[in-house]
Amino acid sequence: SLSALLASATVACVLFALLGSERRSQLENYAKREQLEQAIMKIVGNGSVHVSGTTLIQVKRLSFDDEDLQKILQLKVQLDQIESPLTFLDLSGTNITDQGVSELSDIDSLEYCFLERTGVTNMSIDAFNGLPNLKVMSVMSTRVTPERLLTLSISRPQLNIEPKTYLKLKSQ
Repeated sequence: SLSALLASATVACVLFALLGSERRSQLENYAKREQLEQAIMKIVGNGSVHVSGTTLIQVKRLSFDDEDLQKILQLKVQLDQIESPLTFLDLSGTNITDQGVSELSDIDSLEYCFLERTGVTNMSIDAFNGLPNLKVMSVMSTRVTPERLLTLSISRPQLNIEPKTYLKLKSQ
């Protein structure tokens, strides 16, 4: 019948419109991801940046410091808007200090954080205590003491902490 045909055509038009809208949204998010990836890479300088369903940042520039980290964290709101939360951050071998690390305490999405060979001390550890999704952190070759790592491991038993030097204290 004509009314059934018209109803089917209307449904098809609505579906095509929805698919077109969804496709436009995907393309816009892709373009935003590309722009954010490029913006973060300009700050990182040397390393790798991947912005997709999650954001992974690995810095290989020795002169990268707290101010550079602050610039990246200012882009966090935009990353969240395109549903690409910051989950992986490798700042090993950079000039990051306790001041920069304190800024990480608001990154609930952070799962992996590597701060090996940086200027962090025991003061930085509090920033990690409140991160609900943190799975792995490494502060190898820093001034963080085994005693402070033991305290963190007791409050966060599921957190994989490197170095494992605190385990000697735990067994005593």
